[in-house]
Amino acid sequence: MSIFDKIWSKPVDRDKYASLITDLLKSYGVDVASYDVDSFALRTRESGTMYLDNGYARYCAATPKDRDAVMENFASALALPKEEVPDNFDEAKSKVMPLIRSAAYYSIIDLMSRADGGTLAEPAIQKLTGDLVVGFGYDCERTVDHIIKANIDKWQISFEDARSAAELNLRDITDSSCIVEHSPGLYLIATNDSYDSSRLLLTEFFENLPLYGNPVAFLPDRDHVWIAGANDTVALALMLKFGEETHLDAYTLSAGLFTLSEGKWYRWQPTEPSLARTHREIFRRRQAIDYSQQKELLNKLNERENVDLFVASYSLYDPGDGEEFYSSCVWSKDIPSLLPETDRVILFIDPESKDRLTVSWTVLQSTLTEPLQRVPGLFPRRFRAYTFPNTEQISALRIQSL
Repeated sequence: MSIFDKIWSKPVDRDKYASLITDLLKSYGVDVASYDVDSFALRTRESGTMYLDNGYARYCAATPKDRDAVMENFASALALPKEEVPDNFDEAKSKVMPLIRSAAYYSIIDLMSRADGGTLAEPAIQKLTGDLVVGFGYDCERTVDHIIKANIDKWQISFEDARSAAELNLRDITDSSCIVEHSPGLYLIATNDSYDSSRLLLTEFFENLPLYGNPVAFLPDRDHVWIAGANDTVALALMLKFGEETHLDAYTLSAGLFTLSEGKWYRWQPTEPSLARTHREIFRRRQAIDYSQQKELLNKLNERENVDLFVASYSLYDPGDGEEFYSSCVWSKDIPSLLPETDRVILFIDPESKDRLTVSWTVLQSTLTEPLQRVPGLFPRRFRAYTFPNTEQISALRIQSL
């Protein structure tokens, strides 16, 4: 009897999924030591920690008839022996590929490692634009292993040299047929070869598309790159619609929009009101998910390190009547906090008398004598909030309260 016999058309819950993956891994000879419910991860004796979030998201997104295969593919990839990256660049060169990820991706996996008492090897990454960074992968038979800074150092080459070699390899497996017209004025890259988002680096493929305005790209996840013209409101609206459908699935990437100008990508914001609002709301929903995961990991890390620090939640509020929803967080007097960057901040001045006020993030920062300082390395961004506004500042903030 197959271990999948009892799986119904509805996806199983996370714990059941972990149990099924454990059974599959054991059938492949992997020694699974334990299941960490909080981290949604399996601990193995030989391969370390195996996080299940992306595999589970892909399993849930699959059709019922495809879920068995999706689960088996994920488990078999986890079970593969790790292929060592050669110390010699000439040996590794042909398998080095560029990877585009969000800064939040690397920040979150660093927190995961530290929260579990480990130390993450320094990644070999460089900012591309907005929240996007460029890194490298070593292309194995069924997996892509991350190349770390130590690998680059051993190769005795610069980041730029590694990037040039990686882009050349990517260009060798790419041609114009990878970009298809999904609907009038809207184009899509979705070859599902693990490098679709990386093709943003091959700017020549975007420059000659018949678009109405400069190319604008949306990378909701690693396997979809949507492109439309900056002046084509119909195509842009469809891009946001279709992109949002996959943005909360497995291997999410960025809620940002990026435009190509003179061979370089830049952060871009739509000016048409309805498009701008739709994009802001997609961005806020993505932030809510990332901040929630970040908060959970920071709390776990603070508990491990015996640090007494309040990690504020990123909350979304819908005012109703068709108004745009907004984000907010809470900062209470005399409670050192780490605040997410939100549209509004609720200041609890006196919990007993319920004296509180709400101000915009911009107003708060401009009123404080010393603006809140970013915590280095955290993405999405958090700020240290240790010194509560004084009486004079509170009076000034009341005048501009919402």
